[in-house]
Amino acid sequence: MALVSLPACAIVNIEDLQLDDSVQGVGGSLSLNFSGKSGNTDNLQESVNLGLQYVHGGHVELMLASYDYSASNGVGNDENKFLHLRHTDWIDSNRAWELYTQYERSPYIANKKRFIVGAGGRWKRQAQAFKGVFAASIFYEDEQADEVEPNGVKEYEKSKIYRFNWMLEGSYDLSKQAKMGFSVYFQPKVNEWENNRTIANWNLTNQLIGNLATTMTINYKHDSKPYLNLKEDDWQYEMGVNYKF
Repeated sequence: MALVSLPACAIVNIEDLQLDDSVQGVGGSLSLNFSGKSGNTDNLQESVNLGLQYVHGGHVELMLASYDYSASNGVGNDENKFLHLRHTDWIDSNRAWELYTQYERSPYIANKKRFIVGAGGRWKRQAQAFKGVFAASIFYEDEQADEVEPNGVKEYEKSKIYRFNWMLEGSYDLSKQAKMGFSVYFQPKVNEWENNRTIANWNLTNQLIGNLATTMTINYKHDSKPYLNLKEDDWQYEMGVNYKF
């Protein structure tokens, strides 16, 4: 699947960044997304996403990294940094277990930091032009932010908790050049299901020349207990170009 943009939030959709793990050896994917506006207001949004993986036998080592930045009238207003590492062992052609860790930081949103480490399994199915993956895991999550108070800035620890993670992903080949994909995540706190997060994604990839493609992505995020005064729901729409190597 092509490398596409990350949602500009602390909850990041991983599956849309996956590379083809059926190809042995080292592979990668680079995605660039830009948007801007000039005139009465000057706005700039840009993101760079990189995916690298090493497939050897039934083992897959995966690294995903992303940097997102936006500014208005020359003043930065959002920045997101993301790194994900994963080791996957395929038991057979349809079943695997995996270990993963992830770090994220959003300096402009209360200097949010998020670290997770988890383990679980995944199962995949394929029927002609359709490919599907289901994954289930549990992870430890450590989130922190700086909470502004009347008398200064105070370090605010939001959570050190465990969450379940269930994921359903699918992709469908519309033609030899075009592919449509989706993924849905549900991440409830282990002992408090009212504290949950949901991520949904839809993307369309159109192959241009060789390994160069255009991408269009719609991301939706719901956090039942968001930071400070942030909204529970968040949408993001992006278009960009992708190169696989």
